[in-house]
Amino acid sequence: MAMRAPIRVEHLPAPPRFVQPKRIHPRRYLPLIREGMERGVHSVTPPAAYHRVLTMAEAAGADDLALVTNTELTSPGQQQTASNVGEPSAAMNGNVVFYTGNWYAAVSVDAGQTFRYIDPAAAFRQFDPPNSEFCCDQIVHYVKSIDTFVWLLQYGPDTGDNLQRLAFATTANVAQGRWHLFDVTTGALGVDGAFLDFPDLADDANHLYMTTNVFFADGEAGSAVVRIPLSGIASGDVVEQHFVSKDFQSFRVAQNCASRAYFAAHRDTSTLEVFSWDAGTSAPNPQSVGVARWIGGNGYRSRTPDNGRWLDRADPRITGATRAGNELWFAWSVDSGSNQRPRPFVQIARIDATSMTLLENVNVFDPDSATCY
Repeated sequence: MAMRAPIRVEHLPAPPRFVQPKRIHPRRYLPLIREGMERGVHSVTPPAAYHRVLTMAEAAGADDLALVTNTELTSPGQQQTASNVGEPSAAMNGNVVFYTGNWYAAVSVDAGQTFRYIDPAAAFRQFDPPNSEFCCDQIVHYVKSIDTFVWLLQYGPDTGDNLQRLAFATTANVAQGRWHLFDVTTGALGVDGAFLDFPDLADDANHLYMTTNVFFADGEAGSAVVRIPLSGIASGDVVEQHFVSKDFQSFRVAQNCASRAYFAAHRDTSTLEVFSWDAGTSAPNPQSVGVARWIGGNGYRSRTPDNGRWLDRADPRITGATRAGNELWFAWSVDSGSNQRPRPFVQIARIDATSMTLLENVNVFDPDSATCY
């Protein structure tokens, strides 16, 4: 399918004033992950203590993270476009930086020193389906091999199905506000009547991958992976393949893959289902991998000093995934009590990509504070 001719998006000096839609889609809850067996495998990750903050000079010479530019992004909050579930994302190439949140987007052409803003709701309104408007998940991702920024926007209907919209632009075109569009619809995925939610993006040597949860018309929840050849994005002739499952939710594709992509979801609370998808095959291959048993749910228990309940929206869906050499790393947040940790924390499974066996359970935790992503 050919992408639409480039659309010019206006860059604004300040974020547009947030206008509450007359109605946004209701929150849809994922089913609880079923209980897994106790595997007798635990994390022995030791606690790490940091006694002081390094100076900039020390950090630069310590072969560690160095802060190059520090720009406070206060404008979305000042204009009341920052929701309490922000879900930010960012991508950069050269001096061009693009960032999004649930209701806002901005672009910089001076390496993040200053930004101009975009109204996501109005950007592509002329192409919105009837009874549908932007709301409100967004992801931005940069594909280096074809010099393309990918901007994903989720739309919600007043009535009928919704869609995930992909916008493509080279680095130069991002600076100019020129984007090509391609819509992923429920009809294209063969799930008419469903609602698509919580998207993500990744790429490998040959394809762009989009994931989304699928809430079916019969009340069941599943997930989908959409695969698009990078060559088609570069040429403007987009062809998609997809894999849809009613058995798993919140597929997450690993970043940094080569010609074989990997993605995963929870089979139960002690088993990951890891899928591999080779470039030349039409469907992915699944394999179960046992991990340390964990405790989840919809909402974790943690209070801030002023009694805020900051983890009420947390759940154990996989939110981090990458390949490092021949290892796969998948990460998710778990509730207190897992692995005898007194606070919620992040669990990571290190997996051998060849044998599909667990190498290590890593815990990112603090005994006195909750840790979550």
